[in-house]
Amino acid sequence: MLADLLSKKKTISLHGCVTQVFFFAAIGSTEFFLLAAMAFDRYMAVCNPLLYTVTMTIRLCMHLVAGSYVGGFLHSLIHAGCLHRLTFCGPDIMNHFFCDYPVLLKLSCTDISINDLVRFVFASLVVLSSLIVILITYAFIILSILKIRTTAKRWRAASTCISHFTCVFLFYGTVLFMELRPNSSSSEEQDKVVAVISTVVIPALNPLIYSLRNQEMKETVQKMYRKISHHW
Repeated sequence: MLADLLSKKKTISLHGCVTQVFFFAAIGSTEFFLLAAMAFDRYMAVCNPLLYTVTMTIRLCMHLVAGSYVGGFLHSLIHAGCLHRLTFCGPDIMNHFFCDYPVLLKLSCTDISINDLVRFVFASLVVLSSLIVILITYAFIILSILKIRTTAKRWRAASTCISHFTCVFLFYGTVLFMELRPNSSSSEEQDKVVAVISTVVIPALNPLIYSLRNQEMKETVQKMYRKISHHW
């Protein structure tokens, strides 16, 4: 995508386009599973703090990460395989920044009903399964926080989940907006804007969001704020 943005002749082969769709879907699907795994990690930290170091071992964490990547790439492999059954008669022009699955389907002159069904079923399984895990874990987390007597301890427990919850809200909010909005309101320009938010803005914000709990980062932000306030 970056090479295409810098080149004057913005063309890509069909195999290159399918490859781009594969990695885009694989990384996106992996993100769903990783967020669910991180929700389980937060559940253990808040609800079972005494067992956290015993349960969340390096071995288990490696298995969770590996499982997330395997699940994400297998899910994407199914969609990429379905693309190979399509034929494209032209015009092969995409009004988009990169090869996205729905955009590629619009260019096909083959019946895409099977592709739409497969996409809906498997995407729903990935999104809903990870979302259910996150909702259940956060339900237990909230109940555990409410049982804490002092406000300071409640805030300390809740603050450990703020970064993860913010990323979940941004990521799932963007995806659900794309999938649940009515077709009548859909437009190519809207799709492009949402695609930029999900592929560029949110990933760029993630390091900043997760760094806000770091004490050194907090002190740096406070110093910058004081300098700006003093300057004005």
